[in-house]
Amino acid sequence: MAGSVPIHPGRRRARRAAVTAGAVMALVLGSSPEVLAAPPAPESTPQPAPAAAAALPALQVTELITGLNQPWDLTFTPDGTMIYNQKSGPVRARLTNGTTRPVSMNQDDLWVSGETGLMGMVVDPGFRTNRYFYTCQGWESGDNHDVRVIKWQMNAGYTGASRVGNPILTGIGATSGRHGGCRLRFDRNGLLYIGTGDAAVGTWPQDREVLNGKVLRITTTGAAAPGNPYYNSSNAVTRRIFTYGHRNVQGLALRPGTNEMWSVEQGTGRDDEVNKLGAGRNYGYNPVPGYNESVPMTDLSLPNATAAVYTTGDPTLALSGGTWLTGAQWGSLDGAFVAAALKDTSLRALTITAAGTLVSQQSIPQLDNSYGRLRSPQLGPDGALYVTTSDGDGQDQILRVVPQRTTGDSSCLGSRTSPTAPVGAVRTATGYYAFVVATDRTVRYKNVDLAGAFVNLGAQVIYGPSATSWDNQRIDLFAIAGDRSVLHRWRIGSTWSAWENLGFKAYSAPAAMSTGDRRLNVFARGADGALWMKRFDGSAWSAWTKLGGGLSGSPGALSGTNARVGFRHPNGKLYEMTFGANGLPSSGFVDRGFGICTAPGYSGSGAYLARSYVRSDRTVDVGKNGMNYGLRGGITGAVALTTGTSAYGFAAFGRGTNGALYMVDARTGVPGVGWRSLGGNLLQ
Repeated sequence: MAGSVPIHPGRRRARRAAVTAGAVMALVLGSSPEVLAAPPAPESTPQPAPAAAAALPALQVTELITGLNQPWDLTFTPDGTMIYNQKSGPVRARLTNGTTRPVSMNQDDLWVSGETGLMGMVVDPGFRTNRYFYTCQGWESGDNHDVRVIKWQMNAGYTGASRVGNPILTGIGATSGRHGGCRLRFDRNGLLYIGTGDAAVGTWPQDREVLNGKVLRITTTGAAAPGNPYYNSSNAVTRRIFTYGHRNVQGLALRPGTNEMWSVEQGTGRDDEVNKLGAGRNYGYNPVPGYNESVPMTDLSLPNATAAVYTTGDPTLALSGGTWLTGAQWGSLDGAFVAAALKDTSLRALTITAAGTLVSQQSIPQLDNSYGRLRSPQLGPDGALYVTTSDGDGQDQILRVVPQRTTGDSSCLGSRTSPTAPVGAVRTATGYYAFVVATDRTVRYKNVDLAGAFVNLGAQVIYGPSATSWDNQRIDLFAIAGDRSVLHRWRIGSTWSAWENLGFKAYSAPAAMSTGDRRLNVFARGADGALWMKRFDGSAWSAWTKLGGGLSGSPGALSGTNARVGFRHPNGKLYEMTFGANGLPSSGFVDRGFGICTAPGYSGSGAYLARSYVRSDRTVDVGKNGMNYGLRGGITGAVALTTGTSAYGFAAFGRGTNGALYMVDARTGVPGVGWRSLGGNLLQ
């Protein structure tokens, strides 16, 4: 059953109390690890005493999908669709509109026994064009069984998937189904990592001619990855090994901004581990003779043995999947590594330095002992954390966890104005374009993905610009001339028109909007402080019309099916008016109830509508899909938004305190490296 049911703080399942927690702070990102030509020398890193805890952000937990039976993994496609599985099947898809549907797949040979079944799953980096994804799952034929990796191709409607050739990897040993692994993740080079379990066979973790008890690294064809530590071995199994000496690898996660792969490994009666993986390293599990689980999880006397970055101690928590949190919206959790605990029914957050040293750890209270056994956390393209539970009997769910950030800025309530709105932006079929007013008061623009200087469009203006598009090949651009009249210029293909004067006396930057084919609206603040509008209905411009209200600065507007205009009122709050497809108002002015310091920016539609505004400390909030992204950096004036390449995506543009144009590129989803300069010298 699918839904979006808010969970109240008092609603808890009865579970045993959590183990004592430590602390969490933000990490410092490091560089990619060197791929070694041969196994490195042994190393041992002692663990530090826990540091003092940083204050955790308030989190909201929603039961996104319920009625499941041991959902093992989930992954996201570039358009924001979630694909998720259950240990006994089936695979399902949750579309960006919130609906779910089964994915028809031939799973007649799926083997489910003990801890083994339909397990790890990951989308191919080239899914946008090839629609491939991969599963790691138990297989049986008669009395024979193993664990293998299968490549699938999803159809366009997310209703079915077919196998692509033979499995790309077979022969991961299986006994009773115990310690079956198996997690899949890609690195930045498109290489596939596979975490395997030892199948409860004592000699296998240290045996480099067996696939079990390893982290493997292969290409998407199943071949050993070039650069693997034993790539020149005559043994095909050995060539595929990246690390060895593991008990049961349950989690893999690529550290953002690096090519470091990290693992989560379940311990015996103690010492679950989080490891930074290094080529050729031995992670020290050697349960012999027989299957002797009294041995240490990491025996540092073994060749090339490497100490874990984090161990749970005694007793084990049964850690499973892990992921990295990233984005300023997470506050003190920005950059933390989070690992889900099955037995402990908690989510652990670790602070880890760039060098791989543990700083602190703690349990996140909103998930501690609240939703049962937790298996797989995964950061979504919308910046939210998704967590699967694992209790069975149809009682499981996929949780959505988002930070709660206060909407608006109460310190902005008052009479502050921001008339210049120095940036405009628009997306067309030919690229993403940003428009500015330079210090010489000319309008200039550039394609933000291409090198080169800004193109001068001439005109002498005092406010603006604002841009919109009602066709993939067209841009409509507006600015305010020195005599306060509204100027309009448009581009079709690569050809610009001359400037057109639309009259009026504007006392703010314009805001442009399109509600459909050949329909345009332009808004501005009049001398009376009210909002005024001029509308193009497909054949002619209307006269300027007073809409009313009171503006303390410039308006902002959103095109498309959720068309609206918004502005900062003299009381400091955001007010909005919505519009129909005919370009006429469909509502009065609505008080959104929170303070903003500048004109709002907009992008997207429906559940993915995004609003941006600058706070009093010159940081930027972008509210989208129930989440507020805090974008650090000193921005002056309003911020322009455009849609991204996924439903969750956006791009933000603003003027920095040094006068240059800056951009946050979150077009595929979660904000990346923060503000980056695009150059220029913009009018304040």
